[in-house]
Amino acid sequence: MTQDELKQFVAREVVNYILPNEVLGLGAGSTVEHLIREIAKQQVEIKGVVVCSESARLVAIKEGLEVFTLSQVGRLSLYIDGADEVDASLCCLKGGGGAATLEKITASVSDRFICIVDESKLSSRLGKKAPVSIEVIKQARSAVSRVCVGLGGRPVYREGFVSQHGNDIIDVYDLPLSQPIALEEKLNNIPGVVGHGLFAILRPHSLLLASSKGIKTINQ
Repeated sequence: MTQDELKQFVAREVVNYILPNEVLGLGAGSTVEHLIREIAKQQVEIKGVVVCSESARLVAIKEGLEVFTLSQVGRLSLYIDGADEVDASLCCLKGGGGAATLEKITASVSDRFICIVDESKLSSRLGKKAPVSIEVIKQARSAVSRVCVGLGGRPVYREGFVSQHGNDIIDVYDLPLSQPIALEEKLNNIPGVVGHGLFAILRPHSLLLASSKGIKTINQ
């Protein structure tokens, strides 16, 4: 199976976890967009979706799904999203598409968070395959970068990219991720940080991992 076929495979599987007649929380990225198409194809009876990127919103509209903003709904029963990297404890790195801030907010108001990935995203050590993406207000970019250097990281400004909230993104490589919860707490407390893609405190309840051998489910 190709990587794209594995994404479609796990998208088909996670449909079984969706409850009928509810608003479904969805993240961003290609795997989520495959899921949106699968929901439409299987005619899953949901009220609509909350999505975390403009690209996913356009796919949902094209597929005939009603799209809500997070401000229009209360608590969500289920949030489904992909990841750039995930370890065996279900800590994730997200934010390659620049949507991590809204993804984390949506996950925080959801009763259950399921992460869907193909096997290439599973890592023995978090940080081997993806940086920690940090959304910052423009005026704080240099200040936040200096703090990240002090933490052992190597910040790289994502040139030419503006988040959907109008902010800058710093991709930070080589941060010490052996204690991801402690690092997330430090990042949360840096002035000027709007959000970031380290999901350790708010990690998924379940991971669906697609490989050519099938779907493996890992729970917290």
